[in-house]
Amino acid sequence: MSGSCAKKELTTIFLFFIATRIIFALMLNIGYYYLPKGYDVYDNVHKPLDIIFQFNDISNFYSTKWI
Repeated sequence: MSGSCAKKELTTIFLFFIATRIIFALMLNIGYYYLPKGYDVYDNVHKPLDIIFQFNDISNFYSTKWI
């Protein structure tokens, strides 16, 4: 009885492992397909980050200007 139960548990764990791997692979493929590429990365990622962090850059510039 316990051997059959352990085998069923191992089968369930194995199937869950395979299912999570398939879902993870699909998520990676879909995510890679929709990722911005090339100039879209610059326009959509770097420009907003430059706007956000420009104040930090300005403060660093003025703090090191007279050294």
